[in-house]
Amino acid sequence: MTPSPRERLAGALAVQTNLGDVAKRAGVSPRELVNAINARPVNTIAFLRIAAAIGFDPCPELPHDLAVPADFSFDFFGMGLFMRRGLSKHSDREAAKFIGVAPSTICRIERGDTVSIGVVLRACAYIGLSPFSYLISAIKQQNTKGNVSRETSPSSKQEEQTKQEAI
Repeated sequence: MTPSPRERLAGALAVQTNLGDVAKRAGVSPRELVNAINARPVNTIAFLRIAAAIGFDPCPELPHDLAVPADFSFDFFGMGLFMRRGLSKHSDREAAKFIGVAPSTICRIERGDTVSIGVVLRACAYIGLSPFSYLISAIKQQNTKGNVSRETSPSSKQEEQTKQEAI
């Protein structure tokens, strides 16, 4: 039987030498860390913060850059699922069947509601992106990698100059 995400995280924590430092680096409470060590339920944000702090990859089959501990953006995650469904032309029910959840859970995810880490990991496999891609720090980093906004793009400046010359 395949171990659950909680059990895999507990196994990764078992080999850590300085657990007191892990909670501090992850930005989680000692209680959340103890729950993770004992494979008890931990909320999604705490799970991913701990995983990032110790370098544990909950989805090794999905490519990503290892992130620094940060909060998970359920809003961007919901948009990612919505976009993936649209590109695949899947209905709520088809996506739910693939992920292994109820169609109402698909709607909850797309609204930006909080869901368990197991659902997040299965939905990430469907989307094709690591859960680390939805950490707030990763989103900010992607936005600063040379993306040009419409206001500052050269073509927008040229259009604006052309409009002013026409007046």
